[in-house]
Amino acid sequence: MPVCFQNRPALVAHSLFAGAGIRLSWDGRTAGSAGWVNHGHGRIALFLQGVNVAVTPLGRAIGSQLPQKTSTAILVMIAFFLALVINASDPAVHILAGHVDTITPDDSVSPWLLIACIALGIGSFLCLALFRVLLGIRNSIIFAVGYGLVLVLAFFTPEAFVPLDAVTGLDI
Repeated sequence: MPVCFQNRPALVAHSLFAGAGIRLSWDGRTAGSAGWVNHGHGRIALFLQGVNVAVTPLGRAIGSQLPQKTSTAILVMIAFFLALVINASDPAVHILAGHVDTITPDDSVSPWLLIACIALGIGSFLCLALFRVLLGIRNSIIFAVGYGLVLVLAFFTPEAFVPLDAVTGLDI
């Protein structure tokens, strides 16, 4: 089955958020299949098909060969580096870092420090996830320790960062 049909929930959600239904073009005619592609509904299907054809086989090949040929330490370092680079270059992280100056007008936290902390945190959690799989640690232990740490750190968080917490959706 083509990937565009396997991902029907994503297409339905995209259609709902994009305004759903057939849109009219600027001159009043109904949009046909070209309009479907131009308005985003087809773009996500084409993107998912491209991912299925190009990226998924590459990931399967790397994922099946890399653990057999390298040590666990090198695998964890590669995962940490990839997570660090990907998250440091994520546009959403840069947009979030742009909001820091509105929250901390005294410039106590620089945007680059926030980007570095996010990238280091996600890289660390990816390494923790790899260790969880390799060592067979249960998810409940990881969640209990993680939420406990978040609750303890929440008491030491300055009040100015609560709006940043609301922007990111990390409600405690």
